Formats: sequence, structure tokens, C-alpha cells
Amino acid sequence: MNLTRALPICNSCRSTFLRLPSHHVPLSFPGPLRTLTPLRSVSSSAPKLRNRVAPKKGLTKSSPKTPSRSDKHSNVTHRRERQPFRHAEPSVARQPPDIRPLETYRLFMAHVPVWVRNPTTKKKIELFGVKSNHIGDLLSRYERFAKDEISALIKAEQGKQNGGGGKLEVASNEDHWSSTLLQAQLTASFSSNLSLKDALEKLITFRFLDWASHQLPSKPGQPPPPPVDNIVSFSPFSHLAEIRKIFDLRRPMDNFIEARSVRRKIIMHVGPTNSGKTYNALVALARAKTGIYAGPLRLLAHEVWERLNKGLIVAPPNPDGTPGKSLKRECNMRTGEESRIVSPTAPLLSATVEMVSYTEKYDVAVIDEIQMLGDPARGGAWTNALLGIRANELHVCGETTVVDLVKSIAADLGDEFELHEYKRLTPLEVSKSSLNGDWKSVRKGDCVVAFSRSNIFAIKRLIESSTGLRCAVVYGGLPPEVRSEQAALFNDPDSGYDVMVASDAIGMGLNLKIKRVIFHTLEKFNGVNNISLSVSAIKQIGGRAGRFGLHEDNTSAGQVTTFRPLDLAKLRRSMLVNTPNITRANVEPSQHINLKSLLVKGTPFPVIHRLVNQLTVLNRPYALSHDPDIEHNLSFMKQNTRNLLPEEDYLVYRLPVPLKDSYIRLAAANMVRQFSNNVSVDLFKSFDGTPFLSTLERIRAIRQDFQEKNWTQRKKQAVANDLLSMDSNALWALESCHRISSAYLWMANRSPPAFYQYDRALETKTELEETLQFCLDLIAELLADKRRKRGQVRSNAPQPDGLGEKPKDEYFWEEASGVGDGIDLSRSEEILELLSKGAKA
Repeated sequence: MNLTRALPICNSCRSTFLRLPSHHVPLSFPGPLRTLTPLRSVSSSAPKLRNRVAPKKGLTKSSPKTPSRSDKHSNVTHRRERQPFRHAEPSVARQPPDIRPLETYRLFMAHVPVWVRNPTTKKKIELFGVKSNHIGDLLSRYERFAKDEISALIKAEQGKQNGGGGKLEVASNEDHWSSTLLQAQLTASFSSNLSLKDALEKLITFRFLDWASHQLPSKPGQPPPPPVDNIVSFSPFSHLAEIRKIFDLRRPMDNFIEARSVRRKIIMHVGPTNSGKTYNALVALARAKTGIYAGPLRLLAHEVWERLNKGLIVAPPNPDGTPGKSLKRECNMRTGEESRIVSPTAPLLSATVEMVSYTEKYDVAVIDEIQMLGDPARGGAWTNALLGIRANELHVCGETTVVDLVKSIAADLGDEFELHEYKRLTPLEVSKSSLNGDWKSVRKGDCVVAFSRSNIFAIKRLIESSTGLRCAVVYGGLPPEVRSEQAALFNDPDSGYDVMVASDAIGMGLNLKIKRVIFHTLEKFNGVNNISLSVSAIKQIGGRAGRFGLHEDNTSAGQVTTFRPLDLAKLRRSMLVNTPNITRANVEPSQHINLKSLLVKGTPFPVIHRLVNQLTVLNRPYALSHDPDIEHNLSFMKQNTRNLLPEEDYLVYRLPVPLKDSYIRLAAANMVRQFSNNVSVDLFKSFDGTPFLSTLERIRAIRQDFQEKNWTQRKKQAVANDLLSMDSNALWALESCHRISSAYLWMANRSPPAFYQYDRALETKTELEETLQFCLDLIAELLADKRRKRGQVRSNAPQPDGLGEKPKDEYFWEEASGVGDGIDLSRSEEILELLSKGAKA
């Protein structure tokens, strides 16, 4: 790919398009510099074209008198072509352009005047602490300086091309204006889906900060004074050099000095799901003198913590065939919400990747799911762990898609690299047929995957009514502890739970005895519209079938299929296709705290964050992390934070709650306002204005009464009906209350004096988990009881909402209750309405 593909320029008018439409045929880069016009977006200067082909040259009788766009750009055919379907892979970067040095310098020369005259440039420099009466003078001087410097580079490059050597006469400018530097920034900007204009502005600002930090203010009518070196004499703008350093993340590994003092050995374990890669890394950890496990989820951190302390990690068989011994070790646990200390001297630690210490020395460290470093939102934590963990041996586990990236990073770090590849331990195959829309085809050991809570509970109801099999449920809104309990029920052959209905939450963090994975759909709602599941997501979820060591017969193949026949071909293609390689490692900017002290006093955090994202300079293969919900977080901070220190601002920005939910946003706002105004934060005052506590109190009373009294079945039904007839969504309220309690614990671990109710919050969180499990068990019991009473089931009628066939009693209840199709069975009060009114009828 060359520069013209990334920067299309028309030979007729020399206009430069920042975004290339799929129908635009790029031409060569313009020759003379004077013909290069300022960059402008095609969307702002050209009309939108829809299914239109360029007319033939010349005007016809029916043609308008003014030349059309295709006449003006005679070499360009404006035609929108249908693009083939591709699975979206957000972690895969676009290919960088191949740019030539002379073109690089011309780009700079053309854009420096545009940057100087941009009104936002002056506003940014004011934020950097430069007085407004100095800004105009500095910018005009900088424009002259930049043009002279770039002109010297152009002459030198032209001399090289003409065979004259082209000696560079401008001191120290190669570090700032080199084509190599622009190439690296173009790569980073393309990886983050930014425009070329943004990359140019970033570099020009970067160079301005360094240049201005050595300048003295000029006096009216006098020539500008010569620059100073800031060692013997200081410029009043010398602090700009410190700001420039904050924006310079071209070598993020230099932030981890302790890790650079050790020559590490990076051992990479890669393979598909259920290949034993993580097991081999954990064996090395269990044998180490000191070590740490860093995982993506609290569930995984807890599982590794439990396995190490109970000796559930067993060494491989000995060469003579005798079984390996149990590797029982003392291990502590640390996650964002809680810490579990088995012993103050425990040599091992299991943690979530965000809680890793970069100062402690370890013999062995394990980073799980290393491909997550390509994730736009959380990838920065994995990149930091890879760059910064101070360990003699660093075991990283993940997919083959990230091998080349980790290998190149290891080479840059000077670390030794070793690759271990694994094959799947049990076969995995796509079924020859789907369920053909019939829930009666579900059998024991199946896991049905859906992507909304309402569908999960509706599918659970339909399967139980159609087959008599009892279903456990797992979805992202449930606390990790409740998910583990539901997984244990499914894995226990004597529990009575034969089928799992789950979301994509099963793709990571749960060991399940799944024999067959059934995709209810291959699309997922992303908050705006339905999108196709990525290839990696389909493989990750489908690979949970037939997990080695969890079934009596480890040689039988795990199976993957779909609910509808139309999705089966797409599933088969996705399971066979190779996932594209991950080519970028995301870096999470954390310079906000240091930057705030250098900016104008009172600069709000949202402004600081936007400056960091706009001006941070990176080299490939690194790119800035980007949280898709960042605008929600920034608007939340603007409304609710006052008088906080930079460290506290950053904590609120990282608060782990979904702010799109109105009631959760209200509870989080109550918490943050207490933090801003009163310093101390009361957990239960955070729930003011929400139905969370009232729901918990009512269920608490019913649950206590339910457990203490020996109810008859009739009385038990009445109590359950009273529980489920609440005027709010009980499950949703309990889940939301748990999220806020977890967020309080998260803040308490980082600011304990203000969030002083740690023990009380932990008790509330535990009670919520038990209450949620109680509600799920009760719903399952009521549905099972109704199924036994109803008897036979009719399942040949189609269901309009696409969930599949409906049993006979579902139609009867709809007629009796007046409830239409497509109800949300996650709403407990509606379940009661169906149950109670159906019984009355």
C-alpha cells in the first residue's frame, strides 16, 4: 500500500481527501509544492453520491450546463461498489501507508500554515499556560522556523535523489521532522482510525512545544531574541518541554524502569480454546519460588487462587508413567473489589491484570488471554503487564493471532522469546444440521447462547416447557459469584440442571461441561444496532464445547450448531476461517495527573483527557486505547465532580459502572458528589432516588420468612407470588445494586479514608449474591412445578419473535392474562402475572 492510497489527490485540482471513499480511484502525488492545497475532507466539499456512475465526457441535451463532478475530475469514476461481507475485527489495525521522504516534508510544509491559523491551536496553547499576548508572536515565529527547517530537509532529500549527497544543514531537526517519525505516526493514527490531518497536527504541536520551550518573548519593533538552552538561562516557556515529554509515548516501555533492569525470558503458549496452554503456564507458576497470575476476570483470578490453595493443579505424568503430584501452594488474591489474604508470606498472588504490581520481583509471572492487548477499551492493561512485569520468566497465554506482535515487542525490549504451540485436546466439529427452530431438539449437556437477558429467560422457559430439562442461566449482568454458582449447578450431574442458557459471558472464565454449543443467533446488539459476531468471538464461544477433562469420554468431539438453519453456513465458515492477526498493542494514557499540574489552574478533567487523546505521540506497533463509552464518562464527570485532586479525578474517570443506565448513573452520581463535597462517602446514601434498596429489603423479608417457616406447597406458591409481583424489575434492581456495591469496594481499595464502609459494602455485596441466587432458584422451581402440572406440551406453532416454538400452556396464559407475545421474562413481576392469572383461570 503506498501513500496515494492513504492520501488520494486529484491531478486536476490537487485537492487532498482525508478519507478515501470506496469508489475513489487514487492518483499520483502532486509534483510542485505550490500546487498543493490545504487538506479538506471529502464529506465537507463534495455532494453525497448514491449508486451513481460518472457520465460520459461532454454535455448532452439533457445534461446541466454546469460541469458535473465527474467532468471536473475527469480521471475519477464516482461509483459506489458493493463490498463483500467481512466480520468486524476491531483489534486489527489497517495497513500503514508506504510514504516517501520528499512527500513527507511536503505534507508538513503544506499543513504548518493551516495549523498556525487554526483557532483551536490558540486555545490549546492558552491551556498550556502561555499568555495570550505572546501566542500570536510565537506562532508567527514558529511558522517561519518550521518552513526554513523543512525547506532544508527538502533540499537535502533532493540532493540525495540527484546523487549529490544532500548533506543536512539544520541541527537536530531530523528527530522531529524525519520521514521515519511521520511514518510511525501515520501507522499509529491508522491503527486508531484517525485521519491524516490529526496525525499531522499531533506532530506539528509536538515540535512546537519543544521549540517554544527555548524561546524568549520578543519586544515590539525589535527582532526576536536568539533561543536559550534552558540550562544556563531559562525561557518563560520552559514548562512546555515538560508538557511535550508527557505527550511522548513513543517508547512506553521506558515507563517501567524496574522491568528494564531484568533480562526476561518470555515464554508464549498459544493455541485454540481447550488446548492446555494455560494449564502448562500454571504448572510453571505452581513450581516457582515466587510468582503472580494476571487474568482478565475476577472469576479467573478466583479460580486460579482456589486451585493453587487446594492443590487442584496437578503436574504432568512422570517419565515412568506414574501420575504427577499435586502442586498445592499458598496463594493470595487481589482484584479491583477485594483482597483475600491466605498468609502474609504467601509466595504466589492471583490478580486481575489491572491490579498487577510493577515494582515487585517475581520468578514466574503468567499473563492470561494476551490477545486482549488489542482490545480498544481494556488493552492498555495487557500492554502494561507485558512491558512492565518484573519477572525472570514471563509466560503469556493466548491466541496465535498475536504471536508476531508479542515477538516483535520482545525483540524491542531485548528479552528472550520462546514459542510453545498447542493443538486442541478434544476434537470440535460443526453439526451437520441445526435445531431447525425446534426447542425439543435440545438435549442434556447443551448450552444455548443468546445475547440479551430477556431472550435468555424466555429461552429457558421454552426449553423447560418443551423438553422437561431444567436450565441454569449465566449472563453478564449477574455477579461473578452467582455465575460460578450457576456453572456449578450445571456441572453437577445430580443437581437436576441439565442445560445451560447463557450469553457470551461463558466465552471466558468458566469451566463448563458443555457437550454442544447452540447459537440462538450470530448477531449481537451493540447499543446502537445489531452487528455480526466476530470470527474470534464465534471461535471462543464455540470452543467451550467438549472441554478436556470435564467429561467421562475425552475422545468424543464437542459440537457446535445453530438454532436456525440459515445461520449454520455462516457458522461453518467462521469456524474454518483464520482470524486476522492482531497488529497493534493498545496503550492506555495515564498522564492526566502530571499534565493537570502544568496546565492553567482549574482546567477540567474532560478537557485534559481530550488533550491527552489528541496530542499523545506513539510509534508502531502501539496505539491509544479508546473506551467507546468515554463520552458518557466525561459528561458524567463534568456534571458531578468538583474540587477533586488530579488523582481523585482519574479514579472517578475509571469508575467501573455502566453509566448508560439511568438509575446506575444516579447512584454513581450520588456517590461521586459525596466524594466531592463531604470527603466521606456513605454507601446507602448513594442509593437515594433508586429502587435498589427497597427491592433488596422486600426480598430480604420474604426470603427470611420463606426460610424460617415450614410452608405448605400452596403457601409456598403464595409467598413466591408475592415476591415476584413487585412493581419493579427485581433481578435488574438486585444486579444494579450489586454493581454499585462493587464500585464502592473498588473505590475503597484506592481511597480508603473517604470510602470507609468497606466491611459493610462487602456484606451487602455478599447478601445481594445470595439473594440473586435465591430468586433464580425460585423462578426455576415455580416453572418446574407448573410444567409438571400442565402435562403435555404443544410445540408445533411458530413464535413471531423468533425464539422458536411455543408450548401449549404459553398460549393459554397469554389468553388468560391478556399479555401479548414477546414479553421479557427477566422481569419477575411479569412472571408472577402469568403464573397467578393462569392459576386463577
